[in-house]
Amino acid sequence: MEPTPAHYWNGAVQGRFDSCTMSMTNPFPPFLANHQIGFIFLEQASLERFLLSQPFAEKPSGLDIHLSPYLQVLVSIARKMQITPGNQPKKEAIMEEIKLAWTGQEPLGKTLVEYMATILREPESQLGRGNKKKSEIG
Repeated sequence: MEPTPAHYWNGAVQGRFDSCTMSMTNPFPPFLANHQIGFIFLEQASLERFLLSQPFAEKPSGLDIHLSPYLQVLVSIARKMQITPGNQPKKEAIMEEIKLAWTGQEPLGKTLVEYMATILREPESQLGRGNKKKSEIG
């Protein structure tokens, strides 16, 4: 498998979706018999980012309120990283996941990414005490 350049998706691509195949040497129809045809695969992370950006994106169950794109990303990251009071990933790891998940027109600024990562973590974790037992905190 190899990544497909973005410009391969500009133009006549309907046939690719009908057959889930394309030629890396001749990416646009008509495909000639001497061109090697391969299957199209989609990375799960790429699919999740795309779906998160769609208006029909799944909302957290039990919530019938509007969630901003920022909150939708935070909910998605909390699920993906299985964040719980007992599982508090490092802030830097959360920040990387936020950057990967963001599908907005403009990239997120560093400060906003830091705030978003902070919001996902427990207050104790923000003080560097997230993985310690309460008896150790004093």
